Amino acid sequence: MPDLLAGQVQFYFSPMAQAIEYVGDGRLRALGVTTATRSDLLPDVPAIGEFVPGFLAIGWYGICVPRDTPTAIIEELSTTIIAGLADKNLETRLLALG
Repeated sequence: MPDLLAGQVQFYFSPMAQAIEYVGDGRLRALGVTTATRSDLLPDVPAIGEFVPGFLAIGWYGICVPRDTPTAIIEELSTTIIAGLADKNLETRLLALG
């Protein structure tokens, strides 16, 4: 991202959360989103599938811990993460990031 912003590279596939601030303030121009349809957050940016039929690229985030992490810690992490994802304020913040 720093090289894109500095003009060292001309093109970059980026998670929306990483780029949306720069698109919003005009430092970057989004050419397309890789989801199946346009994003509500960037409604004027086409889905790449609109001009490359069948194109779709999505990502996901995961939580990892070292192999020997005690089960009690894993269960507490799981419970806390699930509670966080059920929190409407957190959901709103995450959706705003794309």
